[in-house]
Amino acid sequence: MNNTAYKFLQGGGEMGELIRSTDWSKTPIGSSGDWLVALKIATGNILSTPFPMYIAWGKKYTQIFNCKSNFHRNKIHYHQLFLPVQCIYAPALFLLP
Repeated sequence: MNNTAYKFLQGGGEMGELIRSTDWSKTPIGSSGDWLVALKIATGNILSTPFPMYIAWGKKYTQIFNCKSNFHRNKIHYHQLFLPVQCIYAPALFLLP
């Protein structure tokens, strides 16, 4: 990984390492090198903050969260991190636009 191009993915402990090691091209939001600036900034904020943060990005609501988030504490498995919200929270789909 080119450190200059992916500087926004630095830090974040265990979840940061997982985010950096993921092949994003196989997810609905695509390769991290092609992400919109807003998603890069949001992900960088998630990795660098001491506070719990979570985002669901794109039409499939792909999830990204940090180690401090409730999702991590509530034992959502790491393999669910990058799945669309619809795969995890199917009963609540009526709440999504």
